[in-house]
Amino acid sequence: MVEVRSMNAEATGHDDESFFDSDQHDGGGNSTELNRKIGELESRNHELVRDNGEISRKIQSLTVEIEELRGGESKAKRKMGEMEREIDKSYEERKVLEAIAARASELETEVARLNQELVTAVTEGEEATTEAKKLWSKISHKGDGVTEKALVSVLHHSLSLLCVFFLNRLIISHSSFFLFVLLPNLDQCIASSFLFISNF
Repeated sequence: MVEVRSMNAEATGHDDESFFDSDQHDGGGNSTELNRKIGELESRNHELVRDNGEISRKIQSLTVEIEELRGGESKAKRKMGEMEREIDKSYEERKVLEAIAARASELETEVARLNQELVTAVTEGEEATTEAKKLWSKISHKGDGVTEKALVSVLHHSLSLLCVFFLNRLIISHSSFFLFVLLPNLDQCIASSFLFISNF
C-alpha cells in the first residue's frame, strides 16, 4: 500500500513539474506577444503624434491664409465702397454738367432772340430817325417858323421815349442777366442815335 502511495506521489510530482514548465513556457510566449503588441502600439502612437503635428502645422498655415484672405476681403470691400462713392459722385457731377449744358443752351437761344429783337428795335429806330430827318427837311423848306432847336428837342424826347419803352420790355420779360449782356450795345446804339440827330 505504501508503494502505491509512493508511486502516486512520484507520478503527481512529475505531473506538477510538467504543468509548471508548461505555464512558464506559455507565459514566456505571452510576454513576447505582449511586448510585440506594445511595440506596435508605441510605433503607431509615434506615427499618430507625427501626423498630429503635421495636421497642426497645416491648420496653422490655413489659419494664416484665412486671415490674409479676410484682410484682402476687407480691403477689397473698402476699395469697392470708395469706387461706389466715386461712381455716385461722378453721376451727380454728370447730372450737374448736363443741367448746366441744358441751361447754357437755353441762354444761348434766349440771347440770340434778344439780339434779334435789339437789331429789330435799332432798325426801327434808324427808320424813325430817317423819317424825322425827312420831316425836318420838309419843315425847313416850308419855313413854318419851327426852329431847329425845337425840332431837335422833340426828336430827343421821342427817341428817349422809344428807348425807355424798349428797356421796360426787357426788364419785364427777361432777367437782369440778359439786360446786362445787351445793355452796353444798347447804350452805344442810343448814343449813336443822339449823335446822329444832333448833326442835323
